[in-house]
Amino acid sequence: MKKVHPYQDLHLLKKATQQLQKLFKSGRFQRLSYKKRMQWQRKIVDLKNRVWSLSHLQNIKKIVAASSVVLGLFCSNVADAQSFAQAEDLYPIWNINEIKGFADIDGDGDLDVFTDRKIFLNSGKADVPRFSGEESDILDETEGRIATIADIDNDGDLDLFKIESWNTYVFYENTGTPTEPIFSLGNIQSLGIADTSSSHSRTSMTFEDMDNDGDLDFFVIQASRFFPYPKSFVYHENFGTPSQANFSNGIVNPFDLSDFLDQRNDGVQFTIADFDNDGDADIITVERYGNTTFIENIGTPSNPLFTPPQPISINTPDRHELYNASSADVDNDGDIDLIISSYLIGGYGVDYALSFVENTTVETENTRPFAGISTVQLLENEIYHFKASDFNFSDADSVTLFHHIQIKVRPRRGQFLFKGNEVQFNDLIFVDEINELTYQYSGERVEEFTFMMSDGEEYNQGVRSKCILKVVEAPYRTGISLKIFPNPAEATTTTFAIKSEVEKAATLVIQDAMGKIINQFGLALSEGEVNIPIDIPHLQSGVYFVTIRTDEGLILTERLIVQ
Repeated sequence: MKKVHPYQDLHLLKKATQQLQKLFKSGRFQRLSYKKRMQWQRKIVDLKNRVWSLSHLQNIKKIVAASSVVLGLFCSNVADAQSFAQAEDLYPIWNINEIKGFADIDGDGDLDVFTDRKIFLNSGKADVPRFSGEESDILDETEGRIATIADIDNDGDLDLFKIESWNTYVFYENTGTPTEPIFSLGNIQSLGIADTSSSHSRTSMTFEDMDNDGDLDFFVIQASRFFPYPKSFVYHENFGTPSQANFSNGIVNPFDLSDFLDQRNDGVQFTIADFDNDGDADIITVERYGNTTFIENIGTPSNPLFTPPQPISINTPDRHELYNASSADVDNDGDIDLIISSYLIGGYGVDYALSFVENTTVETENTRPFAGISTVQLLENEIYHFKASDFNFSDADSVTLFHHIQIKVRPRRGQFLFKGNEVQFNDLIFVDEINELTYQYSGERVEEFTFMMSDGEEYNQGVRSKCILKVVEAPYRTGISLKIFPNPAEATTTTFAIKSEVEKAATLVIQDAMGKIINQFGLALSEGEVNIPIDIPHLQSGVYFVTIRTDEGLILTERLIVQ
């Protein structure tokens, strides 16, 4: 694959930042579908990461800083994108005063419940769970508080992890079956996990495949045992296999998670799940005396990147202390819900509440893009590089969110290439690489190809779109040549060397990769060669097209790369 130069990414970052700013100012951002808003944010985050190697340069710092400001605006505008219903108290129904997590512990197809010290089997259905309040005897031979349950050895049954004395991990391997578990004390050090910490207390832990490599990684919140008791996320990547875990030493506050925990609060629990249903793992934290917050993963399934915490409004009982959070699709409707455990110690004992908070996020309906028939005129024997403007894209709910085309029928004749390879049926050509799609034909002819156009979420309305290729004779092609040097251009000036064997009035046009005219001026061609210096500091990094036109039509085009 061709390596993209960081300066080209910088040009794309500046352009994307400006476009997103326009969406904010016009008020159209909030009318975009949730998936499309996520697409915008991931695009800017990805580009920002790719140009990070240049961020020490003064003029580039401004562009990177502007993108950071836009991301800040983004976070404030998507705070309501993840929404939950009013809490429903399940304690009177389920007769359970706390829930640490959900898992199908007995393998009967519905979710059972585990608390800090007990397991309750589900006597109801997958969409209407019911619990008798009577605990299972599965844990009679184990000690400590339950931290989490996971199939750590990939043998089809669930294993058990506990915490003793706040700082010691204990591992119980399931040596029974998926339907009749038997938990036997195992060696947690064989998994690469240090069982005891003298300097930190472990308050909450879970297993999740954070890097999308097929095995479970280990995530924990820990608090220092020394004043002022700072708290942090700690991530242990699994470098082993799905069946034989081998966890790395912990990385403190990975994935930009620093300063995401309220250091004033002495009790923080968390749960990890794909709350927004976009294919990656998000985080929800519950602070004992503070907020419940949603920390969204805007990276990818294999490269997480989290936004700053956004408060979630949950109407748990007044003055109750929140002490646990768990997540599961409790109502079996296809999304992840939230369960908050809380209590209040009063004069009449302990008042428990088990708050079921349904995930009610609803996506805004996306409007499909539209792409009409377009015509491109090109010269025989000339290699034509396509531009985004060659495809008539429009979208009612965006400014310019042309994402990619999918080729359906290629031209019957001629060389139709993408990155030097023959274009095939259903090939995807993304907008930021569209100038690497080329066509060339020897002779005069009208050809066409059909395609579907996407905004990144849906393809265009109606039938396939069509691009007509009108190949015309190049009357003065043998009499004119154009050379650009240096190319790629890094200095302040580049030179267009034009050699002509004819006398002719012409126009020189500079366009960007999207087809926008950046500059144009007239030429009086005469026999001989002329060197035209062009100042380029005003040109952003990227790909440009330099074209010479005459009254008879297009003469020739060359690419200019500005770094």
